[in-house]
Amino acid sequence: MADTSTLRSMPGTSLGPSSRRMQAMLRYGVGICAPATVAVAQFVVQLVLLRHLNPGDFGVFALLMVMIQFGYGLSNALISTPFTVALHDRETPDAALRAFFGVNAAYAAGFGVVCALIGVVFSVGPWILVFGAYAALAMLRWFGRAHCYAVFRQMNAAASDVSYAVLLLGFVGSAWLLGRIDMLTVSLALLAATLGSLPVIRTGFLGQQFGRAAFSSLAPYGRIWQTQARWSLLGVVTTEATTNAHAYLVSGFAGAAAFAPLAAAALFTRPVALAITSLTQLERPALSKAIAAQDVGRARATCRSFFIVLLLIWLAVTIAACVILVAKPDLLAGKHYAPAELQLAFAFLALIALAQVFQTPASVFLQAAGEFRSLAMASALSSIASILLAAAALVAAGPVYSLLGIVAGKVMMAVQVLRRSRKWEADRG
Repeated sequence: MADTSTLRSMPGTSLGPSSRRMQAMLRYGVGICAPATVAVAQFVVQLVLLRHLNPGDFGVFALLMVMIQFGYGLSNALISTPFTVALHDRETPDAALRAFFGVNAAYAAGFGVVCALIGVVFSVGPWILVFGAYAALAMLRWFGRAHCYAVFRQMNAAASDVSYAVLLLGFVGSAWLLGRIDMLTVSLALLAATLGSLPVIRTGFLGQQFGRAAFSSLAPYGRIWQTQARWSLLGVVTTEATTNAHAYLVSGFAGAAAFAPLAAAALFTRPVALAITSLTQLERPALSKAIAAQDVGRARATCRSFFIVLLLIWLAVTIAACVILVAKPDLLAGKHYAPAELQLAFAFLALIALAQVFQTPASVFLQAAGEFRSLAMASALSSIASILLAAAALVAAGPVYSLLGIVAGKVMMAVQVLRRSRKWEADRG
């Protein structure tokens, strides 16, 4: 990897209006198409598992995949977001930038252990250790993608995504042809695909992550923790409670098999969640750069484009899902699930995803502006509502209706974040 002074000098080419429009189209094209290949690959893999596993096993696997998404959010809070903001702040010392790689190594290892422990609680078998190793490598790759976006090398992140998707489909397809679809083979496929896609990131990331930077002093990270990461972490944890309280409540109190129908319906909204997470990494550096330059107008325009793209993705996914669930409900239902239950669960999940679409651009805007504490406070209030309402609905009406509590919490959070974003803009004219 280039040294930090070189990284800071990468962005900043002056472009005319037509060139900027073409660049924006290319950025979104790459930012959408590459994660879309991952979404398709993971949809196919989980659909295959849905057809081959009993509800208990599928529920455990789906819960761990929810944990992977949570892991990406934690990585964004602790590492990716502060790293992007720090990289574009010329007052950040080089030692602080190097410290992120050591923090990332420790975080990835710890997260892998946590996933393995959760697997042990709900299941048994060697696949749990393999999944834990995959979880650790997935967190390393996630920061690698964020690193690519931070230095404006989006094509490297896209190449890694496409490589991962192709390898995953190849490995799982081979296992399917051989009649070996089970938790172990799919976990091995996830691990192998992640390993194979890591070197494609390039930009010198692996040299830093597995070189001397990974063993640098973590002390410089202390200031970043105090000013940004701790509030960002609180925001992510409470956002997870707002968004996925049902997954933990249903699995914990009713069992993994009871969570399986909700996880099956969520296969259709997973592409929206992945698009939100991936495009957030794409847009965060652009917003950080615009706000650092005090160009609120450009930041506002970026948020508008971001929202429109997310809304179009939500519409496309929702329409496709509705067609399948009405015309071919057995594709998901099989012999284990009731079509009406899946349709109702998807309706709730689509509303949750729509609230996230409205909230995300404003959230990323506030992150780029350094308003981590404000975001954390907004998500903390909505998480309390989500947990209480989801628990009440679970007890009163059953697992599917626990999603109503999540709908209420997400709408509450979206409204609060949008208000805080508009207030920040108004205060700065």
